[in-house]
Amino acid sequence: MKTEISLTGLEFLVKSGLYKEEQLIGNRFEVDVFVSIKDIKGDSEKLEHTVDYERLYAVVKKHMTEPFKLIETPGLKILAELKYTFPKVWHSKVVVRKYHPPIGGVSNFAQIVLED
Repeated sequence: MKTEISLTGLEFLVKSGLYKEEQLIGNRFEVDVFVSIKDIKGDSEKLEHTVDYERLYAVVKKHMTEPFKLIETPGLKILAELKYTFPKVWHSKVVVRKYHPPIGGVSNFAQIVLED
């Protein structure tokens, strides 16, 4: 049996970006994270048989609050740490959205999708 565990719509106000204004003012970012595990025990109520989503959130928060210029940077770091922190995970996906990117026009958000 395959089980997917996800946290979606995680919001962060981050003073990061390519431009100085973004680094001073900040911008709103949103992250979705999905992890897949196999062989979950359906009759178990033990946390060690699954992925603790509090720890999952802590991984995302850690990398979203470090300075970065490109949204790929925290996404790649999150993916790498998920693999290291949760040995049960065999597939993971991270989506990072930057709201109202400075592109010289109107856009709700720019996003990256990374899978491992």
